[in-house]
Amino acid sequence: MVDLEKNDIRTGGQEIPLFSASAEHLKLFSVLAKEKTIIPARSEWIGSYPGSPRSFWKIQIRCNGLSSPSFPNLEGLNEEQRTAVKELLQEFQNLFSTSDSDVGRCNMTQHRINTGNHPPIKQYPRRLPLAKTEEAERLVKEMVDNGIIEESSGPWASPIVLVKKKDGSTSFCVEYRKLNEITIKDSYPLPRIDDTLDALNGSQWFSTSYLKIGYWQVEIKSEDKEKTVFTTGQGLWQFKVMPFGLCNAPATFERLMETVLRGFTSKACLVYLDDIIIVGRTFQEHLNNIRKVFQRLQKANLKLSPKNADSSERKFLILDT
Repeated sequence: MVDLEKNDIRTGGQEIPLFSASAEHLKLFSVLAKEKTIIPARSEWIGSYPGSPRSFWKIQIRCNGLSSPSFPNLEGLNEEQRTAVKELLQEFQNLFSTSDSDVGRCNMTQHRINTGNHPPIKQYPRRLPLAKTEEAERLVKEMVDNGIIEESSGPWASPIVLVKKKDGSTSFCVEYRKLNEITIKDSYPLPRIDDTLDALNGSQWFSTSYLKIGYWQVEIKSEDKEKTVFTTGQGLWQFKVMPFGLCNAPATFERLMETVLRGFTSKACLVYLDDIIIVGRTFQEHLNNIRKVFQRLQKANLKLSPKNADSSERKFLILDT
């Protein structure tokens, strides 16, 4: 559990400090917890993770660390440290996405949808109000322009669902439940909380990064693209990259990230899907670890999101199994 009074994480009887340096800055962290986990009274529920019955809570704790990979704010660092961070980020500026269309294409894997010998599943489009139909057409065009989807023809089809988000924007979702039911499951595990927290022990510096729409950086195998087909009532479209909602997508992505960062996980960084926490016992070790992680991501042709540029709100993902 997270102890706000002692500023530590307690797991397996151990207390792991969240900071141990002179500079302390109030940060916001997101904590994923079980239903029975005790959440401090001043925490704020901020929603659930897609595809998971568990929920996120936002809590306030103090932690020493670098600002997000995209500055401008580097408070808490001396001038020499600020210069070192800026030089590092400028060295890897091409690693960061500049727009929604600037999404990496991983060169290390492709996602497979193994349905065995099951015949194709065809579902009819759901009726949408005129306003939502226009919104769906706009989002489809946007994905076509960004190279995410392409027109299709064939026997497969899944319906779409438009979900309104808190910020007023619309989330485009494909209902893949029928497809998932016939898909042979990939049992690759996600990280355990105990292993993840043990790796934090002794670290005093933390940075967080996350990939720019990580799933969309993984291509779909050519022969399986037609299985991702969806219909809006205005034609058929298939994904060129791994869409959200597929049952084996988390396993494919976690395997990819652990392969990309093999030899570094639990030493220089922690990985959970598209979230990366880079750690270090000293500032210089932390900087070296950031460079190592960035080099691996760049080699795999992956892109990081620049959206966590505000260091006044750092999101540190703590996972519970």
